[in-house]
Amino acid sequence: MRGLIRYTLFLCLLGLPVSMFAQGVTTASISGLVTDTQGRPIPGATIVAVHTPSGTKYGTSTQVDGRYFVRGLRVGGPYVVTVSEIGYKTVEVNKIDLGLGQNLPLNFKLTQQAVNVGGVEVFAERNALMNTNRTGAATTVSKKFIENFPTITRSFQDFVDLSPQMTGYGGGNSALGRNEKYNNIQIDGANYNDLFGLPSSGTPGGQAGTTPISLDAIQQFQVTLAPFDVRQGGFTGGEINAITRSGTNQYTGSLYFFGQNQNFVGTSPDQFNTAYPAFSNVQTGFRLGGPIMKDKLFFFVNGEITRERKPLYDVMNPPNSATQEFESVLAKYGYNPGSISTYTLLTPSNKLFARIDYNINEMNKLTIRDNYVDANEDNLTRTSSTLYYSGSEYTFNDKTNSILAQLNSTFSPSVFNELIAGYTSIRDTRVVPNPLFPMIEVKDPSLPNGGMLVAGTEQYSGANALSQDIWELTDNLSWSLGNHLLTFGTHDEL
Repeated sequence: MRGLIRYTLFLCLLGLPVSMFAQGVTTASISGLVTDTQGRPIPGATIVAVHTPSGTKYGTSTQVDGRYFVRGLRVGGPYVVTVSEIGYKTVEVNKIDLGLGQNLPLNFKLTQQAVNVGGVEVFAERNALMNTNRTGAATTVSKKFIENFPTITRSFQDFVDLSPQMTGYGGGNSALGRNEKYNNIQIDGANYNDLFGLPSSGTPGGQAGTTPISLDAIQQFQVTLAPFDVRQGGFTGGEINAITRSGTNQYTGSLYFFGQNQNFVGTSPDQFNTAYPAFSNVQTGFRLGGPIMKDKLFFFVNGEITRERKPLYDVMNPPNSATQEFESVLAKYGYNPGSISTYTLLTPSNKLFARIDYNINEMNKLTIRDNYVDANEDNLTRTSSTLYYSGSEYTFNDKTNSILAQLNSTFSPSVFNELIAGYTSIRDTRVVPNPLFPMIEVKDPSLPNGGMLVAGTEQYSGANALSQDIWELTDNLSWSLGNHLLTFGTHDEL
């Protein structure tokens, strides 16, 4: 017997790290206690939660002690929750909205059908996001807030700074002073990080100057710092957990355009009242969602095109004699270094997002989505003391495609399972548009600020290429035992 106990404890300890790093908080839940007017638990009562916009139904029944858990609910609302049992008057509560990762406590007192009463008592927390079921510091940003809050880059990462523990200083998102590379970013429960660790944004495509997903495809996201939920882990900074939009029984959509140029930028506060250099940044897109089969099958699509033009000026103004001599030497080797005049850098990107939601039945809900990003960014640097010829330019190309499938299943009133499988392909390359030539740096006393002329192929990364294929599997099984909720899970990445 002692050997069996030791063996069981060993297996529990062995499995602990797997559970500690499990991922996948993409839904909400409600829980509570159903009793009669005398405070006695009512076992076997039926609880049905209906997501009104889509007609999606979630159901369970109370356990022996009157407790219930309804997990895997779509974020948002409004919801209508109905509690019924033979011999008792049916209770209904509506206009319930659920936040990402929220567990809303909702208790009911049922009266017997034969008794004529004027009302029914329903007990719920006044502030649903501040209750004993919430553990750890967290900031939730809803769809309504995303749609109404001003943002220049139109990236959900702009909203991360709304968390008081986060800062975007230096181009990254530092949580509690930690480097942004210690954060974890996940979309729909799947990790969406730049595992190689090059861009400050910490996301795929960051070096190509693009965002990982269109803002119009995001429904809600949450910033957590130290969650006690075993399903959230694998980071020591902060976690940015986002979920995407889905279709409902009503067709909804939008066409949008955002434009910016130098006319929207104030002048420099210096004594010369300097105007901002000319540039342009244009973003156009659309989104559309609706039913394929009412209450059963839904779709959502989003497409977005961004075109940014950044003129690069000759900020050093070298004398003609220095540049002519430098170019004449390079010409002896048959190399044309390009231009030192104003040069326009381009940053185009194309994004496409598609999602299907299928209510198989009240016990099983399936989601499949695909997020594709194709982005490029020209790179060329000029300063007041260093002047690169245009032939030193290179283009950073990024193509990212993320496919995910999620199945939420209710096996019994006390057992719920969430399964997520995903694949992400990331292809980063650099393209040198000019003939390869060694990088030449020349200092000349006649140049301003002791400056330098630079020509030739960029020496550090002109031929770099990086391919990443990430396979991911997450499974979390929740088992309620009385007033305890046990979670068993695994998160695996290859």
